[in-house]
Amino acid sequence: MSLPAGSAPGPERSAPPPLSSNATARRPEARAVARVHSQMPTTQQSTQNLGSTRSLTALLEQTSGFSLAREARRTLSALSIQGLSGGGKSVFLAAWLQEITTPCAVITYSDERARQIADDLRALIDADRADRLSRRVLHFPSTASALYDGVTPDPETVAERMLVLDRLCAGEPLVVVASVNAAVTLTMPRALFVANRVQLERGSGWDRDLLGWQLAELGYERVDLVDDVGQYSVRGGIVDVSPPTVELPVRVELFGDEVDTIRFFEPNTQRSVETIERIGIGPASEVILEKQAVTRALPQIKLAYRKELDVLNEAGKAREARHLSERMEQDLGDLQKLRPTPSLVHYLPYLYDERETFLDYLPADAALVIDEPVRVKAGAEQFEADVADSHRRGVKLGRHLRLGQTACLSFAEFTSRYPCPGRPVLYLNMLQRQVPWAPQAPTVSLSTPPTETFGGRFELLVEGLGQWQTEGKCILVCGRDVEKTIDVLRSRGLQRVRAAGGLEDLVMGAVNVLGLDLSSGFTMPEAELAALTSREIYGWRKLHRPEAGAYRRGFSLMSLREIEEGDYVVHINHGVGVYQGLAKQTIDDIERDYLVIAYAGEDRLYVPVTQLDRIQKYVGPEGSEVNVNSLKGTSWSTTKKKAKRSTELLARELLRLYRQREQAQGHAFSEDTAWLKELETSFVFEETPDQLRAIEDVKQDMQSPTPADRLICGDVGFGKTEVAIRAAFKAVLDGKQVAVLVPTTVLAHQHFNTIRERLSRYPVEVEMLSRFRAPKEQRRIISRLKEGSVDIVVGTHRLLGSDIDFSDLGLVIVDEEQRFGVKQKENLKKLKTSVDCLTLTATPIPRTLNMALSGIREISLINDPPQGRRAVHTFVREDDDGLITEAVRREINRGGQVYYVHNRVQSIAHAASRVQRLVPEARVAVAHGQMDEGALEAVMLAFYGEEFDVLVCTTIIENGLDVANANTLIVDNADRLGLSQLYQLRGRVGRSTRQAYAYFLYRYPERMSEDAEQRLKAIEEFSELGSGFKIALRDLEIRGAGDLLGPEQSGHMSAVGLDLYCQMLADSVSTLKGENGRSAEGGASVDLPVQTVIPTDYVPGERQRIDLYRHLANVSDEHELEQLVKETRDRYGKLPRPVRNLVTVAKIKLKCNRAGVVDISASRTEVVVRLAQEHRLTAAERDMLEAVYVPSRLQARKGLRSALPRMVFREQQISLGYSRKDPQALIPVLSHLLDRLIDRRGEKSRGRDILQKKLRQKATDE
Repeated sequence: MSLPAGSAPGPERSAPPPLSSNATARRPEARAVARVHSQMPTTQQSTQNLGSTRSLTALLEQTSGFSLAREARRTLSALSIQGLSGGGKSVFLAAWLQEITTPCAVITYSDERARQIADDLRALIDADRADRLSRRVLHFPSTASALYDGVTPDPETVAERMLVLDRLCAGEPLVVVASVNAAVTLTMPRALFVANRVQLERGSGWDRDLLGWQLAELGYERVDLVDDVGQYSVRGGIVDVSPPTVELPVRVELFGDEVDTIRFFEPNTQRSVETIERIGIGPASEVILEKQAVTRALPQIKLAYRKELDVLNEAGKAREARHLSERMEQDLGDLQKLRPTPSLVHYLPYLYDERETFLDYLPADAALVIDEPVRVKAGAEQFEADVADSHRRGVKLGRHLRLGQTACLSFAEFTSRYPCPGRPVLYLNMLQRQVPWAPQAPTVSLSTPPTETFGGRFELLVEGLGQWQTEGKCILVCGRDVEKTIDVLRSRGLQRVRAAGGLEDLVMGAVNVLGLDLSSGFTMPEAELAALTSREIYGWRKLHRPEAGAYRRGFSLMSLREIEEGDYVVHINHGVGVYQGLAKQTIDDIERDYLVIAYAGEDRLYVPVTQLDRIQKYVGPEGSEVNVNSLKGTSWSTTKKKAKRSTELLARELLRLYRQREQAQGHAFSEDTAWLKELETSFVFEETPDQLRAIEDVKQDMQSPTPADRLICGDVGFGKTEVAIRAAFKAVLDGKQVAVLVPTTVLAHQHFNTIRERLSRYPVEVEMLSRFRAPKEQRRIISRLKEGSVDIVVGTHRLLGSDIDFSDLGLVIVDEEQRFGVKQKENLKKLKTSVDCLTLTATPIPRTLNMALSGIREISLINDPPQGRRAVHTFVREDDDGLITEAVRREINRGGQVYYVHNRVQSIAHAASRVQRLVPEARVAVAHGQMDEGALEAVMLAFYGEEFDVLVCTTIIENGLDVANANTLIVDNADRLGLSQLYQLRGRVGRSTRQAYAYFLYRYPERMSEDAEQRLKAIEEFSELGSGFKIALRDLEIRGAGDLLGPEQSGHMSAVGLDLYCQMLADSVSTLKGENGRSAEGGASVDLPVQTVIPTDYVPGERQRIDLYRHLANVSDEHELEQLVKETRDRYGKLPRPVRNLVTVAKIKLKCNRAGVVDISASRTEVVVRLAQEHRLTAAERDMLEAVYVPSRLQARKGLRSALPRMVFREQQISLGYSRKDPQALIPVLSHLLDRLIDRRGEKSRGRDILQKKLRQKATDE
């Protein structure tokens, strides 16, 4: 770690504590760093008496532009302000808008720019408003894709738009920010929106069916389980609905025909969280169908349909005619049933006479701000052309009808209707430009030039801030972490640094640190104002959550998977079969539900729902053939024994390695230093919760004297590299070296660039060892590694060579270890000895496996998607030249890049030629796995460096580079690929805040298999950011488990299924550790002579009934059961008797597991309790129990309605008679008996458990 040439150590208190004496002696550079530390000032600065405070508005009042803008608002006139730019424009606008108490709108040239302005204004105006329901500033997103892509807007976009419309109808003084595309797109008329609203209040009269019908009329989709915006469900007396205008969905519980309670509930847990008195529910989408309007529109639409169909048929376009027929059949059906869907937006001109946009929801005199009018005009005209082109192409391909009018205004209509006399209009121009449609508007200049970018050079930053202080300016430093920012500035010797209480609490000549984010800094000489943001301080803007309080959690890969008819399942005792649904059977006058599982030879197994803990969904490699077991023979028993033996050996090895690491002596790294905190503050993104947990886990590992070995698992772009960089920097600050090992030269190059750029402000030497380095350069780096002048080295397996010798290695970081060979892995084990190790992987690790390894393998899962990450717009289309041309051109025109996947090497050159022919201006490259390794790496790096626009490639990009600029994916012949492949390919795009697009193309639909259709339907319907796509990850989970446990385990996992294998492993680990874990064999079997069924009128959906059965069968303790009962009561209402019986069975089962009872079975006259062999009763215990359980005594003590027959106690079995007239009377007696058996078992087993634990420890050590 060396200081930059020519620099002298100054008063930099933010440097880390002195390095250890041995590190200082070892490396002369380290002594220089230690000297920097010793010269840091230690005095504390006072924040008092820095001068009187002023408000931001008071500062702006000094400018002529602000005064004239006020006057324009007062006189309802127009004003053009020139010279405003960046954050200065936002600050000016916020001060002006805050004085307005009525709704107003800001229109800009693009949706991305609209989000940026909304973020700025929200930071300045809504700092004290935590949720979007109380916030003044709202973004109104564009649904342009619905107009010219034919894709349904995602639920979040619909929710944002509906919230704006709803709050505008309520007359709230909103500031609505929108692109011109959004401003010219038609929506439902305001009067119709106001008229269509359901008002619910506690105590009000409502019929359940009428409420459901009205919600359907408002565009809500009926589902079994509400987990997304725009859905509703009906279960008994409970109606759940998720309006777009509230943060959480609403649960309405009816008592008869009266609203009893209204509650918000959490969709992830389905549990109520807050009771409210009333709720207003507005439309779910922007299409409301009134019978009169539809009746009037249908003849026109049908006539247009017939004409267009005739045109296509006459032109011999049978395929296009078929497409149109399919589309129109769906749309006409929705219209006739008055079923509003977002796809009907094309018919707005037919359905509504009024051509209204969201601007018509504002008062006639509402203020309007046009940001960059010239660019707004250009954007609107381009949008108009795109819609017209798309419409023409859609008609040609049979996607929709030829319409007389599109569902958007022309720009001429827009300018004539909205920026008109009688309302205040501000035109904001960065340059000296006239407003194209209002050249007569008065003009004033107010300059806000950008500030210098310091790029992390704090000495220059402090110098610049000091100069502004000398000039008496009011200085704003904007950033989320106020305390860290103040610490960094003060540690550099800067005076008069303070935490400002807000925009009303600013001090001239001081550095006012504000806890808010702006898009960029600026200076405003007229107002004596200067502002800096992270963009100027560090060289980039810190990206943060787009919606405070609405953070979107990632999903975990659950072991309790949804089971549907036709799925393969595994029964612990009988093996793999096919689930065929629920069946009711009545035995001895008692009705029960059974799961029907088909096995080989047409055998059927009926499994009571109380034994669902013995069944798991089979998860195996995608595309592999699944062998269904037979109920006869011993093949399953043999398979299970082999898998069990495998898990026992694996658990023993894992525990041995864990204890070996525990006993080894490593280096205990220091606590976080000021430089590390400074690095964390400069991170461009706001960390996700999972990422923060992973960072803290790694720090705790490193600060322990035990050598760490942690696995960080998260998708590409989820923030693993930042975790590794912070760990590496922490190691370097303690005088240790770091080796970063990656499987390919391309990844080495990417990591090298990322780490070097991230640590560029610090005296850290970063080098790379790979084939891209000349032999002479490699020898120089190896020599410097040995002498200790290289701090971090990034390399491929070259780092594992025998000639590599580190001076003082402290941390090894391995990316995608599973991609290394066997020999390389063996060498890696030697490298990791006695040093901390961090392994990164993008292959998902199953949650069940993570739990199985808890305590013996450190794993951190990063499942949260990054802030601002948008779901990829996904299209499944028939292959078409026009579609490919449009998709490629659109991406190139916005400065992006395209992946074109063609998975046949033999014809990939032809595919590349096709792309080049369709888009001649595109720079096209080809990459596939049969290329020379050096040539392949060169092409990939050139694409990463933006030297090519389109990469025509095979599926080798599944685990390729993280190219943030590549945001369009085209996959031809997508029907030939597996679902996990499609999922991973789609994951290559959408890694930035820019909207990404994925096109999965197919040919010859008539030849496509049903499985292929299902795969394409799944990839189109489900977003990778949502929980609905878990099923597509099954193959990836198998890979992840195999990567972690070793390829030799993959066969066993495939044989018994992933979940059962993980549960067996958990059992083996628990046994070796002497813990009482949950057994893969399931708990005791309990069959009581009472009705145990979930009525269909209580839980209508079969999937939900199975889910409830599974939860009841799998509860691990009484607290979990109690919570499940509360949740069930909350979701479905009061538990009927059969469901209460299921709860009783679950309680009895928990007691059986603790009492050593194997099963309880019932006949018509008695219940038999069978004990495990090791828990059989002695003669003395039988005599004692017979004395306690005298029927007459028990009847008096328990208050039973009738006496019970005498119980019979045998060595391994207890029989209890009961009356068929009152079987419920058996329950308290049985429960009491089990309590006595639990007490007996506890007393006998304490001493034995201690002895067994010692024996197990000895066996493990051996």
